[in-house]
Parts: sequence; C-alpha cells; structure tokens
Amino acid sequence: MTAAFRLRVPGLSGLLPHRVRWMLGAILLIATGFRLWHIDFGLPALHDPDEPIFVVLSLKLLQSGNFNPGWFGHPGTTTLYLLALVDIGIILGGQALGAFDGPTAFLTALYADPSIVVLPARILIAMFGIASVGLTYRIGERLLSRPAGLVAALLLALCPLHVEYSQIIRTDVMASTFMLSAILVSVSIAERPALRSILLACLFVGLATATKWPGASALIAPVAAVVWHAGNTGDWTRAPVRLATLIFGSIAALILVSPYILLDHQQVYHDLLKEAPASHLGATGLGLGGNLLRYAGGYIPDAMSWPAAALSALGMLLLAARHARAFVLIAPITIVFLLGISAQSLIWLRWVVPLMPLLCLFAGVAITEPLRLSLTPSTCHALVALLLVGTLVPITFASIDGRRERGQDTRSLATRWALAQVPPGSRVVLEYFGFDMIGR
Repeated sequence: MTAAFRLRVPGLSGLLPHRVRWMLGAILLIATGFRLWHIDFGLPALHDPDEPIFVVLSLKLLQSGNFNPGWFGHPGTTTLYLLALVDIGIILGGQALGAFDGPTAFLTALYADPSIVVLPARILIAMFGIASVGLTYRIGERLLSRPAGLVAALLLALCPLHVEYSQIIRTDVMASTFMLSAILVSVSIAERPALRSILLACLFVGLATATKWPGASALIAPVAAVVWHAGNTGDWTRAPVRLATLIFGSIAALILVSPYILLDHQQVYHDLLKEAPASHLGATGLGLGGNLLRYAGGYIPDAMSWPAAALSALGMLLLAARHARAFVLIAPITIVFLLGISAQSLIWLRWVVPLMPLLCLFAGVAITEPLRLSLTPSTCHALVALLLVGTLVPITFASIDGRRERGQDTRSLATRWALAQVPPGSRVVLEYFGFDMIGR
C-alpha cells in the first residue's frame, strides 16, 4: 500500500487480521441473507421474462446430447453449462430419492412445478453475487485499504440492483464476478507480471466474455496493469510480449470455454442481430449523450441510492488525485463499460450491474477519506460513521423495498384474486408463465 493511503487513525489503520475476518464474515452473512431472503419469489410462476429462456436452453443442451448451446445472445455459455450441471444434479438426486424415475417423469414434474429447477438455479446465481462481495473487499484491501475494502463490500452487499439480479437467472451477476476476478489478478500483474498471473487473467477475461459480451472490457484491467508495471519499473522491453499474451490468451480462453462461438459462427451472428434491435418499447435509447446522462443521472442513483452514487463520483476524483495505481486499474474499465452501454441503441437498468462493485469501491474511498485527515481520532471516526450511516440507510431501505415489490407482484396478486373470485371450471387466458394456475 502506498504512503498516500496509509491510515493514521489508531484502531483503524492497523485493523488486525482476525478482526477483519470477523467483519468480512458479517458482511458476507448480510450479503447471503439479502440474496437468499425470499429468493423463491413468484414461484411456481415465473415473472422475469428471461428466466424461462435460460431454463429451457439448459434443458435443450442436455436433450441435444452435445455441448452446443444453440444460442449466443449474451452469449451466456458459462451460465447455460452451469445450469445444465444443476439440471443433471436434480435429475440424479430426484431419481435417487424416487421423486421421478427418468427424464420424462422429470419433465412432467418440471411443467407442474418449475421451482424444482428454478430455485436451485437462482441459488447458484446468488452464490456468484455473494462471491462478488468478497472479491470487492479483496480488491479494495489490496488497492486501497482494509477499511475502504470493507465499506465497499458492505455497500455491495446491500446494493438494491445487485441484490435483485443475484436472485434472477441471468448472466449479469455471473459476468460481473468473472470481471472482478480479472481485476483482482491485475493487481498482482501490476506488482509482478508473472506468466501465471497473466494466464489467469486471460482465463477470467475469457469466462467473463463467454458469460456476457461486455465482459470483454475486463481485459482493460490486466492491460493497464502491464503498462503500469512497465512505466513504474522502466521495463518496456517485455511489455509488448505480455500485452500480446493477454490479448491472444483471452481470445483463446474464450474459444476454450465456448468453442461453438467459432464452430457455430452463423448462429452467433444471427443471435447478435436479434439482441441489438434499433428500438424496444420502454427501452429505446437517446443516443450516446442522452443515454450517458440517463445512466449517470438516473439509473445508477436508482441502482445504488443517490448518496452512494454521489460518493462514488467523489471517490473517483480522490483516486485520480492521490492513488494513480488504483485509478489506472479501476477507473478505465468503469469509464469504458459505461460508454459502451451508453453507445447502444437501447438502454436498460440491468446493464449497470457490473458497474456496481466498482462504484462501491469508489464510494468506499470517499467514505473512509476522513481517516486520512489531520484530525483527532474521535472526529475522524465520527465523520466516517456519519457518511456510512447516511449511505447505508437509503441503500438498505431501497433493497428492502425492492424485495417487498418482488414479493407483491401484481401477477401474483391477480392469481390470488382469481383463485378466490373466479368460479371453478372457468377458462382464462394466461399472458405470462403462470405455472401457479396450471391445473386449477
């Protein structure tokens, strides 16, 4: 840690490892609680339009008998492969317990109650969300300070958008986890660009890209680390080889993880065209500038609360002024990712999910900034506590409100009303995956 970020406040500047472990354990417990709290929302009905797509595609992957997912819209390969493993575990476990005696009986049970697959799959995604919290702390600890890492992890543990998408079968949180892993390895590359670290970064970039295409932006972090190390040590002779290894190694890792991106390139092209329409009801963009303003001035504050968003902006400025290495490793990927999604013809709140851990790291810098000031320890502690409480209160209530909203979905309320009021034997039309009404 550079001298600029050594904290001078007794009791915080030298947090003991065992105390940090307890704090981090408590934060991970909070993250787990919020992500598993009513993770069965809506079931057996499926309210998110994308969840059935991933469930069906993973089942088709098993039915096809080969490893071609047949769909590359996100591309989502890693997600589909892991979901297929979950399906296999459920089938084998169900057979062992006598719940069903084969694939046909499994599909019949699945149609009657999709929860048998959806709930375990949601828990899988939640585990990636919890891992993201731990990775955020680790990045903060190595690049910034232990207090900044702990604060960033706590903010992410409670972040409303991150909590929401940790409970839905999608690729966003999984891609974010792989991106964070690439950034963490990049810290080691900046210190000592060993071949093992470079190859590990390639693997994580490949996994992130195979999960969701914008995950390729994770390559920025190890590239920046190589350039940082060369500029810091004057060793530019090996930098070109290391950069080439990162670029071609990441491409190789992507193909290794998802070989059908190359083998079935026509389907890839077809799916990419379908995923990039010029307009969408309620999500048509306003151009680069308009989208950027909407993300920065609306979607990001909605995703993590206004106080956290404001402190994130302040934290980025503080890093730029005082800690070049941390700024170089985190800020470029944040800026490029934000510009990348803003340049799209559509605009979605969920697209900022991978930004949440990085913005929480910036906020962690701003909240712990008083610890660097030449003030009495009690004054420093009071300022940090004030900033932390002022950020945690709105972000916590936003997460609780989001959970309450998902638990009181109007479709579920309509189902309850119909079951109570519509005469038995009546016929109704379902315009969503209303498995909770099948057989009624």
